[in-house]
Amino acid sequence: MVTRAAVVIRPAEAGDREGLRELLAPGWLAGRDACLVFVDRVIDQLAEVDRRVLVAEAEEGVVGWGRAASWAPSPEDPANAAPGGVYLRGVSVIPSWRRRGIGRRLTQARLDWARGRGAREAYYFADQGNVASLALHAPFGFRIVTHDFWFPGIHDPDVPMFLLRAPLPSGAT
Repeated sequence: MVTRAAVVIRPAEAGDREGLRELLAPGWLAGRDACLVFVDRVIDQLAEVDRRVLVAEAEEGVVGWGRAASWAPSPEDPANAAPGGVYLRGVSVIPSWRRRGIGRRLTQARLDWARGRGAREAYYFADQGNVASLALHAPFGFRIVTHDFWFPGIHDPDVPMFLLRAPLPSGAT
């Protein structure tokens, strides 16, 4: 069994493009081409100060990833637009590397980044049936805010979603 120390959590770099493609493509519902476009967009945004992309790297390469970004609604958005703030925008670990604490470490690192930016709380949204995501985030204090919200790019009336929020106490964890 690989030890915790054998996996390094670090900011993503342009050189992680292929590793992210291999990590994400197998589960990408819209198909491999859509995944490639998404990963390219993520890599192109690495220098943006309001975004953070992290990878979990083992000897074999990238085995997990997570991202966070600041978001603010605009006056044109619907009345039920999600509140502005830092959002955890996804976390994934290769199946053979799951159950080793990598998802928790990626989540903690993203919350630390948010705290370092002065955020007092963080948000994320999840499909109401995503029990694994809800279980991963619960120990960090995430609680359901609403299921009636709008966020760009995720509104699909056939996929019920929860918006969740967690306080971010000051200081390192």
